[in-house]
Amino acid sequence: MYRSKIRNHKIYRFLDDPVLQLSTISDDDRLAVYRLPKLEKRANYIQFVHRREDLDHANNNSLASWKPYGVPLLAQIPRNETVTGFDIHELVHKMLVPMLRNQDSPQLAAQNSPSLHSYNTDSSKLQLQLIDDSNTVIGKLNDSIRVPQSSLATIFFINWSKEDMKKINTDHLEYLPEVFMYAPPAKRRIICYYVLA
Repeated sequence: MYRSKIRNHKIYRFLDDPVLQLSTISDDDRLAVYRLPKLEKRANYIQFVHRREDLDHANNNSLASWKPYGVPLLAQIPRNETVTGFDIHELVHKMLVPMLRNQDSPQLAAQNSPSLHSYNTDSSKLQLQLIDDSNTVIGKLNDSIRVPQSSLATIFFINWSKEDMKKINTDHLEYLPEVFMYAPPAKRRIICYYVLA
């Protein structure tokens, strides 16, 4: 289990450090917990930040821009291993298959989840556009992708088209519950009365 603090729809910090005190979590923080399989080797983490089209109505040209939303997805890959665009697309599709709207049940979705190097026919219908942090489109080719070894997770963006958003149930990815820490009770002043005789 990986606990993380989310800010601006990105993973801001992992909270797995036992030294990190709960007091560092403040009101209005958004927290997410991810369950990832344990790898034999050290892992690099990849976060997939969701973005949807946001029309700029202030501009006369109505240029489309991409606005982050929701909770990022988190995946891991073994460190020092060559990763291709195909591998990155497979990771995303594997995570999104259980959220397809046409699935009858979660059990069916789990049975249909693709293995690492095979596309599920339903998930391959998605036309997701994956972008790295330098705004380069990641194709489904076997070209190697550089995943830097960072202390946090490397960011890839998922640009969602309106058609893809209709195919996937992203309701539970839209909002995270807010964390509110209750203030400690106010200190009471103890008043002692002494009667001198």
